[in-house]
Amino acid sequence: MNWRRKRCAWIPAAEIFTYVSKAGPTSRWGGIRRYQEAIPILQRCLAAYPNVGSHYALAVDYIELGREPQARAQAAEILRMSPNFSVDTFVQGFPNQDEAYKERVRTDLRKAGLK
Repeated sequence: MNWRRKRCAWIPAAEIFTYVSKAGPTSRWGGIRRYQEAIPILQRCLAAYPNVGSHYALAVDYIELGREPQARAQAAEILRMSPNFSVDTFVQGFPNQDEAYKERVRTDLRKAGLK
């Protein structure tokens, strides 16, 4: 087992599923907007496996909670990891076809400083 899987093993699978399927911005149903609850789960995921998707989700969560400085820090990490990041290209890849949801995410990511 590689070190990333070992570090992730202590995160209860039920918490990850709850965030991805219901609580967070990546939910295909648009999420139930439990942003505060999702933040510690995403932080633990990032500690185990840094990735753009978790930084994006944190940026949206922070914007929705009115925590712009933290959202901008996540945006900076996204750009560090993916210098050519584009909000529009990223959102086009969502399986969720709800345009209102996509527009909310676009707006949040732009508020965080992404283009």
